[in-house]
Amino acid sequence: MDIDEFVNKRIEVSHLDKRKAYAIKMRNLYGNPLTEIVNDMFPSYYFRFSYGNRDFKGDGGDLIHPEWNRRKKIEKYIRFGMRKVGINVKPHYARVEPYECCEVWHTGTLRNPDVMSKKWKEQTLREVNSGIKTNSERLKLLDKPFDYHAFKELGNSVYLRKVSPEQIPKIITDNFERFWMTDFSDEEYSNF
Repeated sequence: MDIDEFVNKRIEVSHLDKRKAYAIKMRNLYGNPLTEIVNDMFPSYYFRFSYGNRDFKGDGGDLIHPEWNRRKKIEKYIRFGMRKVGINVKPHYARVEPYECCEVWHTGTLRNPDVMSKKWKEQTLREVNSGIKTNSERLKLLDKPFDYHAFKELGNSVYLRKVSPEQIPKIITDNFERFWMTDFSDEEYSNF
């Protein structure tokens, strides 16, 4: 986990198979600690809970390569070269168990709009330049302070939903003043 992710309870992992990756349910808070964003950029599940020596790419584990299924170095170079010349190569994922290991609350988008623009611009440029992702369209949103109300521009079928304080980890509710607080109108929230 990163410094902007929190859990409600201790994560028990002793019973998990160390050769596999497990699902982490991500709850992505957006604009304020009582609003969640859901869409293809903020998926509800990441398959990235893993053990030991792994190759991590992207933002900390989009692509997980277990030791027992590690790609050969030459294949890595071939895939990298193919991406550089514009050939779309499907990523390699670890074998994933359909088991929800834990729920994590992500607060990465609870920042000052100027800070959000700088963070996402740097991250997007790194992802695009390394060939990991092709999300350069996001860059057009980042030349000025980030606009939390322009969330529909972040992806297809994006929506916001309200979150009750009882759902989120106590450390977040105890520290509301540390997070950015955007006021959304009732019309900006979805009913589902």
